[in-house]
Amino acid sequence: MRVIQNELARLKAPDSTTLDQTYEKVRSIHANAYDWNPPPVPSVERLGSTRMRQYIRGWITEWDLKRLDRDYNPEIEVGIVEQDYSEDKNLEVETEGNETNSAQE
Repeated sequence: MRVIQNELARLKAPDSTTLDQTYEKVRSIHANAYDWNPPPVPSVERLGSTRMRQYIRGWITEWDLKRLDRDYNPEIEVGIVEQDYSEDKNLEVETEGNETNSAQE
């Protein structure tokens, strides 16, 4: 975990051509998966800091919502989730073995 956290390497942001090609490919996959013609969606704003994953999630989320209600126009909000690989003591759970040992002491 230390290596992942300390030696993080950011990938280059996708260019317009890559985004357009990926959009069409994902749109085609979504169309085949749900047997429909997904409408064009603007979704996530094209910024140099936006990751490919954010674009794809935005497109799919909009298509999923529009597939359920074609008149719905969702507003997708993009945020950053900070990764924390430290141990969280609040998530620890005692196992049966630990409870037995505690009862014997």
